[in-house]
Amino acid sequence: MDTNQKRWSSAVETPVGSTRICGRVAPGFEPLAEAFCDNFTARGEVAASVHLEWRGKEVLSLWGGRVSDSQDWGEDTLSVVFSATKPATALCIHLLAQRGMIALDAPVADYWPAFASHGKDGISVDMVLDHSAGVPALTEPLKPDCLTDHPYMAQALEQAHPMFVPGTRTAYHPVTGGFILAEIIRRTDGRTLGQFFAEEIAAPLGIEFWIGLPEDQDHRVAPIRHFVPQKGRAPTAFGMPLRDKTSPQALFFFNHGDWMAKGVNTRAGRAAEIGAASGITNARGLARLHGAMRP
Repeated sequence: MDTNQKRWSSAVETPVGSTRICGRVAPGFEPLAEAFCDNFTARGEVAASVHLEWRGKEVLSLWGGRVSDSQDWGEDTLSVVFSATKPATALCIHLLAQRGMIALDAPVADYWPAFASHGKDGISVDMVLDHSAGVPALTEPLKPDCLTDHPYMAQALEQAHPMFVPGTRTAYHPVTGGFILAEIIRRTDGRTLGQFFAEEIAAPLGIEFWIGLPEDQDHRVAPIRHFVPQKGRAPTAFGMPLRDKTSPQALFFFNHGDWMAKGVNTRAGRAAEIGAASGITNARGLARLHGAMRP
């Protein structure tokens, strides 16, 4: 048995610098465990979890770091997973399509007539899913708490003009796509996105994953620590387009309210049903959600 195998045999609890890593590693998956540790020693990771299942069986589950000065990240610690929420929302749409309640190639306006205004009548459900809908950001100024107010965002999307001809190109829709899909769910099924996901997907699968966190789970959530870029560093590939205030990146970054900056660590922010960003789970929940989608 080599050094790595000894280090990661069965249940583990090992120091990595000043961080304690705990979990389980099956033989053959030691390199992934080492890569996880490298995040703490070489990439400035503060706290995280990783979970891997192969053919329905757990082969690796690790967690470590500090939630706060007085609390370690545990096996059941939860976190906002931001855009990893998008597959969960998309799965809700595919389930409705499987049940014949929507057609993926149908216009969004078939289910939400007011959405058709200002040249959006040709936007289909699958264009929203593949980020070619043409509304990656909203150009009209939005109020600070916009992302926690679904009716407000739905009305803003009704009045929006496409930034390009829908279906002709792809542009990442950071939050708008989630609100469009959530409104389709509400109008066809009657439940909100969070209710539908909880009752039709999370509960049957037995996974701890919420889009709209119940208050009794709030104590388990690790607060988000915002990244602060160092002054003088060269601009990143993301940062360069922000210099053009008309770019989709700039329009989103400077016009999406204050949920990401302030609300993400609040009770109201965690309870919000933001279909593209506010999902709360951990690595185990994400792995089991994606595992359920495999053929």
